[in-house]
Amino acid sequence: MNASMKKESLTPLFRAEQYKVLSYRLGKMAILAAPGSGKTTILAHLAASLLDKRLSKRDIAKGREILVVTLTNAAVQNFQNKFVTSMQIRGLSTEAGYRIRTLHGLSHDIVRENAASLRLADNFSILDGQTQYRIIRQIVRRHLQADSTWLENFTRQDYVVKGMLPKQAWWQYVTQLCVRFLRYCKDYAQSSGDLLAASNYATSALVRFCIRVYDEYQRVLMYQGAVDFDDLVTYALMYLRENEADLERLAGRWPYILEDEAQDSSRSQEQLLRMLSGDKNWVRAGDVNQAIHATFTTADPSYLSAFASEPDVVVVRLKQSGRFGRPVADLANALQKWAVLDHPAPSVRAAFDLLEIAPLEPGDRQQQPRISDVTIHIHHIPRVQVSSDEELRLILHSLQRWLPDHREQTVSILVPDNARGFVVAKLLRQQAIPYEEMLHSTSSVRAVISVLCIVLEYMATPSDSGRFQRLYRTVWRPTSSSMVDELAGDRVERYLARHRFPEQVLYPLNGALVDDISPDLVLELDAFCEYTRQLLSLLSYSVDELLVVLGRKLFREPSEIMLCYRLGQILLSIQTAKPAWGISEMVEEMRAIGNHQREYLSTEDLRAGYLPRPGVVTVATMHMAKGLEWDRVYLTGVNNRSFPSFQMGDRYLGSKWFVRDGLDLEAEMIAQVSSMIGLGKYHGEEGTATQVSQLAYVSERLRLLYVGITRSRKELIILWNVGKNAVHGEVSQPALPLLALQEYLAGTLVF
Repeated sequence: MNASMKKESLTPLFRAEQYKVLSYRLGKMAILAAPGSGKTTILAHLAASLLDKRLSKRDIAKGREILVVTLTNAAVQNFQNKFVTSMQIRGLSTEAGYRIRTLHGLSHDIVRENAASLRLADNFSILDGQTQYRIIRQIVRRHLQADSTWLENFTRQDYVVKGMLPKQAWWQYVTQLCVRFLRYCKDYAQSSGDLLAASNYATSALVRFCIRVYDEYQRVLMYQGAVDFDDLVTYALMYLRENEADLERLAGRWPYILEDEAQDSSRSQEQLLRMLSGDKNWVRAGDVNQAIHATFTTADPSYLSAFASEPDVVVVRLKQSGRFGRPVADLANALQKWAVLDHPAPSVRAAFDLLEIAPLEPGDRQQQPRISDVTIHIHHIPRVQVSSDEELRLILHSLQRWLPDHREQTVSILVPDNARGFVVAKLLRQQAIPYEEMLHSTSSVRAVISVLCIVLEYMATPSDSGRFQRLYRTVWRPTSSSMVDELAGDRVERYLARHRFPEQVLYPLNGALVDDISPDLVLELDAFCEYTRQLLSLLSYSVDELLVVLGRKLFREPSEIMLCYRLGQILLSIQTAKPAWGISEMVEEMRAIGNHQREYLSTEDLRAGYLPRPGVVTVATMHMAKGLEWDRVYLTGVNNRSFPSFQMGDRYLGSKWFVRDGLDLEAEMIAQVSSMIGLGKYHGEEGTATQVSQLAYVSERLRLLYVGITRSRKELIILWNVGKNAVHGEVSQPALPLLALQEYLAGTLVF
């Protein structure tokens, strides 16, 4: 493809603001992008452009690459697909010259190559989050069984007086605190030894307890020859700081670094990329306004904001979006403006980077919903309270009227948390309304796991005739390319049912079927038997290798294959802790994962490859919905419990019902540790850190509401309820941003 043909084919693909990204050649750039503005797509085109124009064949022959990093395996696959498309448009090969990795995957590459220098075993294993939690829970339980009297100092006084210390609630909460503690410490490269040396008589009992748990946890990892995901980044940073020559070598290997979803990077992850880039050719893309994970991780959008403010960084703002109709975009813009200009808590006014979503230019190739097709409704009548049940009845009646005439459109009910989602799903099931839930799992994830379990169950007991028949019926027939019709397939099933010993079919005497099978079915049966023999030949593989091979053999969609890879990693981690487990035990564990009795899969794992189906209601949390879109969206539970505004009567996730004075112990603990390692001053003023944490939570929930609004393409309905504890007198109120948006729609709130 010559240069003129390339230019002609690429010209209609991009908007003027996107061409600013493609004009990048050297230096640092921050791409701040509105929802639906094509951030990932344009970053993929930039990667292809740099590979085409900035890396020579000699560079590629020397192993130099464009390095692309993002946060999750699902995001890697998404970027890979877009990148390959861009390369194909340019007529370029995709065989070499680039590497697309998660930040943890990149760290793993560095650590694995240099395990000996880091005093790690060559075959070190990586603990997944669930195994990490289980180990810490065991350590916490053992220590609290020995001494839990110190918890009384943090417990509500009325419980202490009555001698009703809620031990089970405390033990679960302390486990969560210890997990967050060690992740924070590892993000700041603080070992348990460092913290023990820095602690003194003024260190709180909670922090001293967490340090002891951290120290014992690290000894467990050392004994098992394992690391966790946080260790990967820490070890990579440690190695590069101590080996300047290797840092220069890696920096030379990756002369350009592109980072997607940069708003969700942590301190250590940013440091790693800054070192590898030499603080030179580094492009970071993200949307601070969609940073919704800081409450649960060490991610912090302030790192991207600070990067964009550096004097040598070129900032490109992608504002134009055609994902949704203009009224939806205007409502999202109104939420930003209200928060930045009018929020009653001044500290919250920095929640958004005021990046207004702009309309498309006339003639844009993207088809934006017409204004006449867009409707927005906020269900709030002053002084009328809506119970939790009434909110659901309103949604149900609305769906029953809307669905029959809109079977070709997509629709979702977005909830603040999983517990509410399960209630919604149960009601839809009772009313026979077609739905699928994206709460702890999805139908596509469960389908993949179901097929894998059937295959593995047969492989575990290949002499079981029932499992042999089921392998043919539920795996081979639906997925094979055989041309036999339904009746012929039924005849093969009946033939298999007549044989109690599958080995007689798989390995017949004289190598040929001499039974009473009709000639027209011999080819079908031969193909199935060869397929089965190939499966059995995999029994010598390790569990992670086995799942990767089965993924490629059984599935076609990249998201399904990637899920098999993730499951293989998870099962390998479990097998390391339980070496006596065989395939049968692994099948049971995998089935539990599919039913979400085990929390191994991340939100991104579950969401990967998901596409809403027309006429089927999606039930999801607002967190899970990020990156997706529907024609019609119901946002539920928008009250001051789920979306507080730092007002009297608001509730916060970090303040537990059994902790005295409404303290957020995680925030108080982190503030004290920050002081210990020289990142701030802590004078023992209880409640100050809690207040700062609550303000940060208010900001994040505003951004979560923004994400929820921008999931709708055409129709948006926002509702609230008084909360599930209203019968006990804890009545929630409409969230302040809901009231502000209602005023905006009524024309009484003007900016």
